[in-house]
Amino acid sequence: MGMKKLLGFAVAAAVLVCLYAAFRSVPSPKDEILKKAKLIPYNILYITSESFNLRHLGCYGYPKPTSPTVDQLAREGVLFKQMVNASAWTNESLVSAFMSLESGIHGVITRSRNIDPKWYTPIEILRDLGYTVPRFQGFQNDQNHSFLGFEDAEFVTQFDWIERHSGAVPQPFFLWWHALPTHLPYDAGEPYEGMFFRDDMIRSEASRARIQRVRKDSVIYKSSVTFRPEDAAAISALYDAEIRRFDDFVRSAIDSLKKEGLDKNT
Repeated sequence: MGMKKLLGFAVAAAVLVCLYAAFRSVPSPKDEILKKAKLIPYNILYITSESFNLRHLGCYGYPKPTSPTVDQLAREGVLFKQMVNASAWTNESLVSAFMSLESGIHGVITRSRNIDPKWYTPIEILRDLGYTVPRFQGFQNDQNHSFLGFEDAEFVTQFDWIERHSGAVPQPFFLWWHALPTHLPYDAGEPYEGMFFRDDMIRSEASRARIQRVRKDSVIYKSSVTFRPEDAAAISALYDAEIRRFDDFVRSAIDSLKKEGLDKNT
């Protein structure tokens, strides 16, 4: 067989292989994933928190009573000793957590970006396995969180979705709530501030003016104020109050689960 015939045979074989690959019935990755997935009928309650410093939690050695509910969860469950965020920016880190991808892969590193709509996400897998995956908060509907797989639902001001569906909670469910108390401003109010903050922590009127920024502003630009060491105790106490407010929120969510008899399978 001459060289030209060999080359022609090789080209024809390559064409046939390509045609077979193009037109044969191939299961999609989605079908393969669902075929192999095994549904374990547990509900999932996923709570994240903004600007959260673990050094202010009792389960990590903090001496003040900021987190009794979280501490109990840590004793009864699994406590992680190390956590690495993808970014200091909230949305980028949340997308990494939901996708299990680094920022450079999912691409949500600024506003006006979203993941590739063609990706089959973990939330969509849960949805297609029968989970209810409602989207609660308004910001969860912005472009950064598009195409993650959450379904539109009524926005709620607190985590009261379970109570609204009392007696007929759709199961299984994946419920995500992103808590904001630990984001500026630190204005927990009573009874939380009274548990940690005292007015005599403020050492001067100049310090009071700086601390007032922490209590009122949701964003403080670095160049707009220079904090002093004398401000630290009061600011830390106000932050502790927000941690305790978050902890009570977690407790209320758990109480809602218990009320509906869902605490054993969530």
